[in-house]
Parts: sequence; C-alpha cells; structure tokens
Amino acid sequence: VQDVYNSFGVVYDFLGQLESSLEFHSKALTLARRLNDTNGVASGLYAIGEVHRSMSEHQLALQYFRDALDLDKKSGSVKNIAYSHNKVGITLLALERHKQARFHLTRSRDLFTQLKTPRDIQWATSNLGKLALAEGNVAGARQTLAAVLEQSLRGKWPVMINRTRIALAEADLAAGEHDSAIAHLEPALQDTLAQQALRTALRIYRLQADVYEAADQPVAALEALRRGYALEHELFDAARTSVLAVMQGEARFEQQANALRLAKQERQLSVLALEREETFRLGGLLTLLALFVVALLIFGRVVAIRQNKRLSLEVHAKT
Repeated sequence: VQDVYNSFGVVYDFLGQLESSLEFHSKALTLARRLNDTNGVASGLYAIGEVHRSMSEHQLALQYFRDALDLDKKSGSVKNIAYSHNKVGITLLALERHKQARFHLTRSRDLFTQLKTPRDIQWATSNLGKLALAEGNVAGARQTLAAVLEQSLRGKWPVMINRTRIALAEADLAAGEHDSAIAHLEPALQDTLAQQALRTALRIYRLQADVYEAADQPVAALEALRRGYALEHELFDAARTSVLAVMQGEARFEQQANALRLAKQERQLSVLALEREETFRLGGLLTLLALFVVALLIFGRVVAIRQNKRLSLEVHAKT
C-alpha cells in the first residue's frame, strides 16, 4: 500500500497536480512511520520536500530535506546523504542563502566523487555553476556549465544535457551573449519535445522569449510566447484527461483496499467464531470427562460398600 501511495504521488506530480501529489506522499509517509520503516520515512520526507519545492514553498521544502538528511546520516547510506545534501543546497540557493548552499552542494559533489558516480558528480557541479551565476560570477558560471555540458554529452545523459543547456542559456543571457543562448535553447527544445518533457519545453519557450526580447527581436519573442501558450493549453487538456484516468485508478484502488479490509475483518470474525466453537467443544469434553471421573468414583464407592457388607455377613455367619 505504501508503494501504491508513492506511485500515485509521483503520477500526480508529473501531471502538475501538486496538492494531490502531496496528499498521497503524506499517506505513504504516515504508513512508513507506523511501520518504523526508516528508509521509507526518509524517502517520504524527500518526496514531500520536492513537491513543496515545486510549489515554490522553499522554506517548508528545506525542513523536509533537512529531516531526510538527518535520517540518511543515521542510516549511513552515503548515496542518500549525497542526494539530500544536493537538495538542501538547491533549496538554500532558491532562498538566496548562498554560503550555506555552497557548503551543501560542495559536500554533495565530494560524496558523489567518493562514490565514483559521474552523472551525479556533474549534477552537483551544475548546481554549483548555477550558484556562481546567482552570486554574479557570470564568467565562472558559464565556464563551469560548459564543462558540465561537455561531460554530459560524452556520457549521453539526455536529462542532464538539456538541464545544462537551459542553465547555460540563462548564463549567456546574463552575459549578453544572445546568439549563444539561442544556440543552446534550440536543441534543448527539440529534445524535450521529442521526449514529451512538455513542462521543460514550456520553460524553454518562455526563456526563448526573454532572450529574443533582450536581443531586440520582438517578432521572434512573440512567436516563442505564442508557442508557449499553445503548449500550455495542450498541457492543461492532457492533464485534465490524465487526472480523470488517475482518479478512476485511485477509486479502484480504494475499492480494492476496502474489500481487503472487509475480507480481513470477516476472516478475523471467522477465526473468532472458530475459537469460540473450539472453546465450547473443549468445555463439553472437559464436562464429560469430569462426569466420567465422578461416575467412576461413585461406582468405586458402591463396590466398596457392597464388599464391606458381604464381608460383614460372612463374619457374622462364622460367629
């Protein structure tokens, strides 16, 4: 049941239904706590933190990520500790607490380096590049992100490639390098549309509009906005249809869960009735046994009286 709740949470998150996602991840977290499942609790905290981050509730997200990090440290899972450090760092970056963000992001990168996980190393490094941009170090950000993009292309990591292209475009925009920004956004847009990562594509359209506007290309900026609006409507319609399907699946799951609960209750009642019947049978047997013992005692007493009487008559006859 816990895994099913998490699955519903992930699906609703993907559809942009963040309140519903939060509800199901919270249910999974409650079950994990009831079962004393430490890893399940940490995963639940992490998932809920991610939903709050998507809702731009960064302070609340930060608390969940920190709680997850504390549990990960207790469990000793270096990989999970690294992931949680990264999420704490990203959230602190959104809160503009740059010094603390740098500590967690650097710690995350160091742990991923220790684990020798190349993609995760580049993930943490790209976030350090975004931090440099937020601190105003545009040249440093572009250099870091360009190196991450090179490694991501070499490793053939599609998601990392497009995330880094978007981050590079933002750094290019800050540097006034509009042509470079457009050059990074165009392949990222094509890839995300091909992968059906439509929410990322929507973000790219909006960034394209900003770049074209900064480059004094109003027609291209309006076209990017028009395509973005069209995609937004498409996403809304698709999400509405998908949400209905998920809600139907949710209803079926609840029906099955209720049926299982009823079956369990009936099974418990059957066991109770059987125990009562067995107790009644045992009581009957014990009663019969007791009566039998009493009958034996009475019979023995009668036999003894008769023997005594017979002996008395024999003695009287002899005397």
